[in-house]
Amino acid sequence: MKEIIAKFVTKTNIDKNSVYFLYTGDIIKEELTVEEIINLDDKKRNKMILLVNSINEKEAKEKKELKQSKEIICPECKESCKIEFEDYKIALYECPKNHKKNIIYF
Repeated sequence: MKEIIAKFVTKTNIDKNSVYFLYTGDIIKEELTVEEIINLDDKKRNKMILLVNSINEKEAKEKKELKQSKEIICPECKESCKIEFEDYKIALYECPKNHKKNIIYF
């Protein structure tokens, strides 16, 4: 895994210490081999998908706080929008960027 990570860091020209690598939700230990990490499904498919996340993003997510709003917020642009209830569904509409979410069930 150390070689794979080194190749990725070289190709993308990023600082290795600014990212972490995930496989099946767990942080990858560089000292392990692919054979030690890969699960049976990926072994059969002969394909392994790794996620690379910025350490700064991880810290930001941990520090992120929810704030209570007196307005309805569009889930896409985070701006104010209108809400409508009909047939056990919620519709969000008329945000500044005209996003529409029509199929949200109670």
